[in-house]
Amino acid sequence: MKLERQLKLNKILGNSDQMLHHCKRRSIHRVIMSNLNDTILQPSLSPRERQVIVHVLSGHPNKVIAQDLGVTEAAAKVQLESLLRKINVDNRTQATIWVLKNLPEALAAL
Repeated sequence: MKLERQLKLNKILGNSDQMLHHCKRRSIHRVIMSNLNDTILQPSLSPRERQVIVHVLSGHPNKVIAQDLGVTEAAAKVQLESLLRKINVDNRTQATIWVLKNLPEALAAL
């Protein structure tokens, strides 16, 4: 009798642990997705990324960006590619459109 009772108790507790774990996972998932959506919708740009985006808006090639920022052309290219990934665009034209929609204050830097 005692063994049956213990088995039932273990079954109930086991199920509640699983439910609790599932609820925690869902809550964590919601928080992560919310933060991820916020980041995708409005990523924060570092001061360096803002410098790069101003050059992109001006139509400067990587060579000019590199000279102005005091880095190699390869480093400027890497910074630009990182910026494009961060704002979820594929090219400079899309980056310009993104800036016009999301960072109108960047136009004042031109």
